Parts: sequence; structure tokens; C-alpha cells
Amino acid sequence: MGKIICFVSGKGGVGKTTSVANVGVALALLGNETLVIDADLGLRNLDLALGLQDAVVYDLLDVSSGVCTTAEAMIHSDKYPNLWFMPASQFKEQTTITAEEMQLVADLVRDTYDFILIDCPAGLNETVSSVGAVSDMGIIVVQPEPFSLRDGDRAAEFIAKAGIQDIRLLVNRYKKELVQTGKMLNILQVIEKMAIQIIGAIPDDDEVLLSGIQGEPLVINQNAAVSKYYLDTAERILGKQIPLTEIQPKKSFFKKMFGK
Repeated sequence: MGKIICFVSGKGGVGKTTSVANVGVALALLGNETLVIDADLGLRNLDLALGLQDAVVYDLLDVSSGVCTTAEAMIHSDKYPNLWFMPASQFKEQTTITAEEMQLVADLVRDTYDFILIDCPAGLNETVSSVGAVSDMGIIVVQPEPFSLRDGDRAAEFIAKAGIQDIRLLVNRYKKELVQTGKMLNILQVIEKMAIQIIGAIPDDDEVLLSGIQGEPLVINQNAAVSKYYLDTAERILGKQIPLTEIQPKKSFFKKMFGK
């Protein structure tokens, strides 16, 4: 039975969709049958992040309403081994998905894939609650700045109420040079403020932006420095104890964060 993981942010612009694309491709590269679903109805971008926008025919709402089968809605590209994609609707009037509709989709795909990653819309709304109700893990994507951390706290509380017990933290776009000068929170400070078990930390890099523009997740470029951070995040999702290179925690802290 596949594991459903939703990616959530309290605010937009933190790199959530980029994170879903890269972590999803990383899981696929590691040999896992992976499905990524765009649940941001009306504002889909995951198709662009994967470079699959020209292949979209059916979408998530078509599956939930019985207009098409799951197989008809799936998009697969030879560029991403073991990866499948289900897009969100772009022009339909319906902009949220109900808990019943999301449960139907989850039941249809859970037994087919090892991992199902769902890109939720930014903010806290019915769709996020519906996705949270079917998810086994929730990943809160934040940037290391006060506004994002506050919104991330609210997002964590929201999906916990939806029923998710396993909530993790993905710190995105931290700038090493600002951390070194004390102008940005370091990863350890973010973890302490959020009090959520961390799953990954992705440094800011212009290559990530360029890969998004090109519609090709950076993680497939093994020569890119940031690629390792996405792969490490995927390995941690698989349960491997990959140390965070950004911090050197004491053993007691490591046990608290990773349960080992």
C-alpha cells in the first residue's frame, strides 16, 4: 500500500511546488513507483515544473467525478523513470475538492504506487483539509524567516486537525551567506522554533529557479550541487538516517529530531 504525503505551506512563494517536483523525481530515481498529484485547483503549476504541460488532457477533478479513469488522467515521461503525474484542473469553476472526492482518488491510486505526493494549494482551505484526511504524512514547507515560520506553524496545526499525525518540516531557500552573517536564521534555530521533526533543508540556488523555467527538475542533474539535498530528503522519507550537513547536532538533539 502506497504512502500518501501532502506538501503544505501557510503562504505562497516558499517553493512548495518546486519541492514536490524535485522530491517526487528523486523518489522515482531511487527506484520507487511514484505518483505526484497537483491539487492546486485553478492555479496549477506542477505540470510546468515537470515540463509536462503540453501532455495534459484529463485532471484530478475528472477522476474524482468519473469523467475518466485514473489511467487516462496519468501522464508519464521517459525523462523521469518510475514517475507518473496527475494534473489539477485549470479552467473548471470548482476550485476545491471535497473529502469524499479526495478519498475516492486516494482509494484508486494507493495500491498502485509506492509513494503518492500531493501538492496542496497555498493557505489553509477545504482542499488542504481534504488532502490531509487521506495523507499518511504532511510536509510543511517554510523559508527561514519569521513570517513563513508563523504561517508554517498554523499550517501544521491545520493538517493535524485534519488527521495527520506524522508531520515533518522542509526548510527551503536558506541562504548560507546570510546565515553566516547572522542575518538569517540557521537551520537549527528554525527547527527549535518550529518544534517539528525535520525532513530536509534546501539551500537557495539560482539553478533551481532556472530549472523551473526550463521545466526540468534540478534533481535529475547529478552535477548540480543542490541535487544532493533533494535526494537526501527523499532518502529520509524512505526512512534512512541521513545527517543534515547544515548542522552538527549533539547526539541527544539528533535522537530528538530523527528518533534514533
